[in-house]
Amino acid sequence: MRGEPTRSEAALWARLSGSRLGVGFRRQHVIGKYIVDFAAPKARLVVEVDEGYHVGRARKDATRDARLARAGWRVLRVSSEEAVEVAVARVVAALAGRLRYEVTASPTSFSGPASRLARICRCAPPSHDTDDTGLKSPSHDTHGMIARAMSSEAQFLRSVRLVRDRTETAESYPFSLPAIQALDGLEFSAVTYLIGENGAGKSTVLEALAVAFGFNAEGGTINFNFATRASHSELHRRLRIVRGPRPATGFFLRAETFYNVATEIERLGVENAYGVRRLHEQSHGESFLSLLKNRFGPHGLYILDEPEAALSPSRQLSLLLRMHELVNAGSQFIIATHAPLVLAYPEAAVFKLDTSGISRITYDEAEQVQLTRDFLSDPARFLRQLFNSR
Repeated sequence: MRGEPTRSEAALWARLSGSRLGVGFRRQHVIGKYIVDFAAPKARLVVEVDEGYHVGRARKDATRDARLARAGWRVLRVSSEEAVEVAVARVVAALAGRLRYEVTASPTSFSGPASRLARICRCAPPSHDTDDTGLKSPSHDTHGMIARAMSSEAQFLRSVRLVRDRTETAESYPFSLPAIQALDGLEFSAVTYLIGENGAGKSTVLEALAVAFGFNAEGGTINFNFATRASHSELHRRLRIVRGPRPATGFFLRAETFYNVATEIERLGVENAYGVRRLHEQSHGESFLSLLKNRFGPHGLYILDEPEAALSPSRQLSLLLRMHELVNAGSQFIIATHAPLVLAYPEAAVFKLDTSGISRITYDEAEQVQLTRDFLSDPARFLRQLFNSR
């Protein structure tokens, strides 16, 4: 056994040991030749709190984590600099992934891609009954406890409107955009999409929402405070947002500035909170999925600007599946996208931004969905018409 726990370990242990998750967390648990900070044997989850002394031993930690993974354990590393609420949210998300609690979504009310998504998301509990600790696998009641612990109705960002009497002039950008002028009580759902042509203002609105809520303009968490280039508009100063309960965590992700965010993560020395491998050592898509898996947790607000830029079609489905897990865990997503697959989340609110303002539409009414269907129904015919149109 090691000595007394550090302040960060003690704070996290107090929350986990007093939780009602039903997985029996143990402190300084022995696994083979290793002593881990916390372990949930029923879920085969290890939680390590990375303090200052972990600096310079990333390779040793990675080797240790890999050996534990080969033994069937998932290792989650949290930084001592993280707020306890954020760390707990990440632990709960990891538990949900390990236990694969059943999701209650039914495909019967959906059609097309949404139907396939709902079928994918009906996760089954693990088939094994015991692990090498001799403990039984979690019962269905344990799955239910975790689902109930995470599934509160949370609209962290409820609505937004433009404060017109404070707006400079309707002729100045971005206030000259019809979509900006139409920001009059736009109401958000658990999953909300902003779609439209390039230049319609969806990324501008998304950025302003994120900054007004408190996120860094280039991306990251609310605690990030860096600027590679101050290019965001003043729109956030003219927005009045209606907030719900405070989220436990959150992230603003912009595909175009994700490299800068990854650099800032390394500068802060908190890269272990984002997975075993450094984000800069992975491809764009891999680093994005690592962020989704390791940093996005329950009860969070996630604002994503064109996430499809980093993802193949199959990885876009992985994004939808992770979104579904987090929405069922009380999280909220607001996404700007051009991708029909990313747009396919069941019963989401879809807002189209164009020259006439903002209108709520259905998935089937979205131009990118109709255009993709037309192309895939007969590519040769579609291309003939396209090439002969001039």
